[in-house]
Amino acid sequence: MRRRIKLPLVMSALLIFLGPAFDRSYAMVPPGEEFRMRLLDPTTREGVPNVRVESDNGIVCHTRANGEIVWTEEVLMGRNVRFSIDRSDRHERDNVTLHVNRGGAIDIALRKERDLQD
Repeated sequence: MRRRIKLPLVMSALLIFLGPAFDRSYAMVPPGEEFRMRLLDPTTREGVPNVRVESDNGIVCHTRANGEIVWTEEVLMGRNVRFSIDRSDRHERDNVTLHVNRGGAIDIALRKERDLQD
């Protein structure tokens, strides 16, 4: 009987104390303070849709139809983040390190196909 009571109490206490720590790791920045990244075709300078981008801590996003990704995770802000850019249509994978700030934005021209052959 005593053991049955202790387990729920211990689990509840863990959730109360650890809950905020888990919440902080996935906190979102307020609207308007996101970091915007746009991936562009090097020739046309138009946005490239459906490109998979992964941050150094495993957050994965895909570009929208206009080539844009909006990063809202607080854990990315205020530091250098290594992004892995995976273009499955060309079987290419690039890495780029960017300093991510609240409200920041950057356009990145993807490499041309012939740049890969050099």
